[in-house]
Amino acid sequence: REPLAAHTMPPPPLGAPAAASAEPTAATAASASSGSSGLGLGLGGFNPLATLEGNPYFSAGFGLAIMGTGLALMRGAGKTAVTMAKRHLLITLEVTSKDRAYPWVLQWLTEQAQHTSLGQHLSVQTVVKKLANGRTTTLFEFLPSTGTHIVQYNGRLVMVDRVR
Repeated sequence: REPLAAHTMPPPPLGAPAAASAEPTAATAASASSGSSGLGLGLGGFNPLATLEGNPYFSAGFGLAIMGTGLALMRGAGKTAVTMAKRHLLITLEVTSKDRAYPWVLQWLTEQAQHTSLGQHLSVQTVVKKLANGRTTTLFEFLPSTGTHIVQYNGRLVMVDRVR
């Protein structure tokens, strides 16, 4: 018998991946000595992160997700800061309509409405008075409407929240 001659393989077509060499390289020898398979993430050489890194749609979506999360966190922090500021920097006073001070406070707010932005949000109260001679007079008083108003009292801003 004749010894087998070494056969040469034809070169791969253009654009095809090169075949793996039969000789071990330093990388395969190192992975073989460490007991690792050298397949990357144990998925047969498939690395999902590497495929997504080059995808511009994934990169843009991931960036938008991070920005959205950051903005949501900032919004929550802003709401918390406003709540804490209101709780620690403002004094609340409740005057019910049954209290004797209610007409006085309402009159004071009405006077403040003439000088501040309270004049933009008004409600009307009709006052009918009977005179001694039997005639009646009708007065229309414009009161601050329900909602939040800011007035100035003794050089300080006062936030008034009027509810029904």
